[in-house]
Amino acid sequence: RRSAPRSRSRGLWSAWSRLGGEQASQDGADAGGGSAGRARPRLLCSVAYDPGYDVSPDGAISRIKPPFSWFVNFGMKYFYAFRHRGEFIKKSESWASLVGAMLSPTTGVVETFRKCRKLSGVDGSSAWLDMQEVRLRDIALPSLLINSRDDPICVWQNVEAVLGDIKANPNLVLADLQRGAHGCKFTLWGTSNFAHRMIAEFVTSASEEWRAGSS
Repeated sequence: RRSAPRSRSRGLWSAWSRLGGEQASQDGADAGGGSAGRARPRLLCSVAYDPGYDVSPDGAISRIKPPFSWFVNFGMKYFYAFRHRGEFIKKSESWASLVGAMLSPTTGVVETFRKCRKLSGVDGSSAWLDMQEVRLRDIALPSLLINSRDDPICVWQNVEAVLGDIKANPNLVLADLQRGAHGCKFTLWGTSNFAHRMIAEFVTSASEEWRAGSS
């Protein structure tokens, strides 16, 4: 059986819609009188909900303006350093010093972000960027990118910086929203999130396209 496609996303980063299983059941195909099972994709499609695209210190993080940058800074300090400070401090003096610098009230949002990268354990900023930076031109599956022009966290300037790459890849579609802020995307009365419906329609369409191609 194929599990129902689901899509959830949070914050800046991508959320993936999966199909259950890597390969169609041979027994099921034979029982139905069909031919050998067709391999199912591990990833059907992808959705990026309010992405910032550029994860370098000079990228999306540097474009957040106060007071929103204050909240982002506090969030990184709390979730990445304060909550795990006990374990980090046990590792070594250098880790204890790193956590102390992150938690300092004088450390701004960009510098806190730089220090967060060191918590990943990756050697060097170049290696971290190679691992984390999105390569829009290389995405080879249907992908929906949702961004709002009034987003105060992942500002529209981030989209403009990569618009050429988005247009150059036929697998990408950008939902350009005039209003929606960051994460909200509420309808007029605030009773539902229209981006959720948009994502559901996109995933359903991708599933139908795949089914049509496999018939």
